[in-house]
Amino acid sequence: SKKVIMFGGAGTKSPVPPIIEGVERWTINNLIRIPNGKKRFVGNTRHFDLHSKEHIAGRRSGNVWGLYQKSTIPVVLWQTYPDLPTSKRYPHEAVRAMFGGTRLFTSSLDWLIALALYEDFEEIELYAYRMGHPQYLYQVGSGQWWLKQCADRGVKVTHLSPSMLASVSRIFFQTRYCAR
Repeated sequence: SKKVIMFGGAGTKSPVPPIIEGVERWTINNLIRIPNGKKRFVGNTRHFDLHSKEHIAGRRSGNVWGLYQKSTIPVVLWQTYPDLPTSKRYPHEAVRAMFGGTRLFTSSLDWLIALALYEDFEEIELYAYRMGHPQYLYQVGSGQWWLKQCADRGVKVTHLSPSMLASVSRIFFQTRYCAR
């Protein structure tokens, strides 16, 4: 079964999922900055940052663009850049077309789930997508829509850590907050 674990940026006490051969591990945004150690999301297969280069380079959280330039895995952005050899372009036109071309995307999670569906993944595990902070609550409804798209297509979704998405979507999805 084609499977991906998507790592969000919210802190969690849930154990980090183990690295399993053949399972993709996708991270987003500032997760690349987490220092080495037991909380490091190692084994990533793709990193996504769906913001403009100016936004990324202007972050107060350090030289994220410089970290991307040192990356050995694909860094998925809106476009490729000559100064970032591992940059890969997100196929947003094709993904949008698959869902009718008009669907609203409110977060990186929406784009990642849509890509997983586009690439025919059969199983998605969500880790550290809490979405409980008031600044992110507007993203919950859209995230639910994407999770419903998974259910409608027979894609298994498991929540590995507590989240607003898990609490409102239990009727469709399995929730597991402990190590395997």
